[in-house]
Amino acid sequence: MPSERITSIVFTSTAKNKMNNSKVVIIGYACDEGVRRNNGRVGAKSGPDAIRKCMGELPPRVTDKGNINCENGNLEKTQEELGEMVEKELKQGNFPLVIGGGHDIAYGHFLGINKVMQGTVGIINLDAHFDLRPFHNGGNSGTPFNQISALLKAQNKIFNYLPIGIRQSSNSAELYQTAKTLNVQYVPMESCTLYNILKIKKIIQAFMDEVECIYLTIDLDGFSSAYCPGVSAASPVGFQPKFALDLIHQIFSSKKVISCDIAEMNPIYDDGQKTALLAAFLIKRIFESVLES
Repeated sequence: MPSERITSIVFTSTAKNKMNNSKVVIIGYACDEGVRRNNGRVGAKSGPDAIRKCMGELPPRVTDKGNINCENGNLEKTQEELGEMVEKELKQGNFPLVIGGGHDIAYGHFLGINKVMQGTVGIINLDAHFDLRPFHNGGNSGTPFNQISALLKAQNKIFNYLPIGIRQSSNSAELYQTAKTLNVQYVPMESCTLYNILKIKKIIQAFMDEVECIYLTIDLDGFSSAYCPGVSAASPVGFQPKFALDLIHQIFSSKKVISCDIAEMNPIYDDGQKTALLAAFLIKRIFESVLES
């Protein structure tokens, strides 16, 4: 049994935000149409509610806006609706925390960010996959960052993307070439150990220094299936919770994170709520970082 198993979550908050008066707004992305299109294991549409069951009482200044549901397989409309909600919350000075749902969550999420943020946005993705697949036949859970790249290129903006945890067995040679073409620096999963964490933190810091704000996206399939069996694409090779939590702490300490999401929670394949509990624990740390920094 993994020594880092999460057994319970209790949320507490002093709600003393010294930096600003922003509050956290939870948005559920109840959609796994992108996973289905990507030939993955469906079930992530139930992810938001599975996570909520493990979250307990919300701290002050956190609001849950419920779920955006994907109707009739219309992924594109669902992503547009998510973008509109994210845009609205950012304009009100709030911190959107989106829980899903397939990793196509990222494209919808970024649609909202892109309409609000005028400066350079850096995307940090804790994930086993590049998610840079072609989208000639429409988007799916494997295409969001390629779609974001195309969107930014059309607007003469720079694509700033740092994926951490790339697993070689889960990414084709074509995807590595796409990453090279787009000048994407990445950290391979083999390097993602506590032994190497200082080196990885230097890479992250250098990336953050070059952008004005950060959008952090966390794909639960980046964690080892020992901790996160309930995902669309599980693997025993992945992050340990402490490794990921240390990086998340560093990223939020930059004071540049404006929005975050957690993707690929699939309760159908969860074991004793391990995955949902870990997601809830990550959310607890995010609350603390946003509300008490």
